[in-house]
Amino acid sequence: MTFWGSQGFAHVAHTQGQAPIPVPSWSPGHRGSSPSSKALPNGSSLRRRDGLDYTQTAKAAIDTMNKFYNETQGRGGSFRADLTDDTGWWALALLRMFNLTGNQTYLNIFILDQAYMYSYRTGAKCGGGMYVDIRDKTYKNAIASELYMLLTASLHNRIPGDVAYLAKAKATWEWFKSSGMINDQLGEPQLYRATNDTSYLDQARKIADAVMANKLRPDSDQVLTDPCEPSDTCNSDQHIFKGIFARDLAELSNSLEGDPYRAYLEQNARAAVEQDRNATGFYDVVWRGPFWNSTLGKQASAVGLLVALI
Repeated sequence: MTFWGSQGFAHVAHTQGQAPIPVPSWSPGHRGSSPSSKALPNGSSLRRRDGLDYTQTAKAAIDTMNKFYNETQGRGGSFRADLTDDTGWWALALLRMFNLTGNQTYLNIFILDQAYMYSYRTGAKCGGGMYVDIRDKTYKNAIASELYMLLTASLHNRIPGDVAYLAKAKATWEWFKSSGMINDQLGEPQLYRATNDTSYLDQARKIADAVMANKLRPDSDQVLTDPCEPSDTCNSDQHIFKGIFARDLAELSNSLEGDPYRAYLEQNARAAVEQDRNATGFYDVVWRGPFWNSTLGKQASAVGLLVALI
């Protein structure tokens, strides 16, 4: 049994009709959730001052990608994909759209998707966790487990008296914690809200500190840096994960006394805006600059960073 990263890609046509470019098939789910992740209860945060309603933009993206999954994945639609972590990213976007709009359809698909992910959980190999590659069932990774933990803890927090989803979230965490794959703080803040157990926040903080100190190796200017950046070898997944990390770090920071990571996020946002943005507002993945080029993933990552500070 091996543990490694998802490489599921789909060809998504550029909005201006240019040649298709490869992006992770889950990445629109992340991008769709970014603008809604900090939405106000009345949804006003998705309405720009010029009157453009981002709610409709997000809805259109969800409808388009749902059609894509229905036509290409053969899993019954509703974002049930060949890779469980792809389904998890879309489920998260749907939950945030439900929070924003109150549309029960989004919540129903969210519940369906988490059940779909759970159906590929097994203890027969690796003692637990869920398969990522549904067709071949050869590996399990950190992201699928983190996403499932987040989805079930979030469901518990929305269902008075629930015990079943909380039990699944806790069981996923216990297996994940012992697996040696921990690399993000995705999910622990929701488990803290579900249980009031501060040990989840303590663990999340240790993970966040370790990532910032070692894995992504920020230097003295405290700008998040991926090891692949100097050689310009980052793949499409890596382009996006920096923004996801920033957004989840903000959620953790908001759950801790004193908002301890806000200054770090502000430093990264300043660097990106001042050093990594071109004249038309596009961003590269190297937030300290210089700007070389932009892709869907790089832009989504910058959006995740900026939204984290709202």
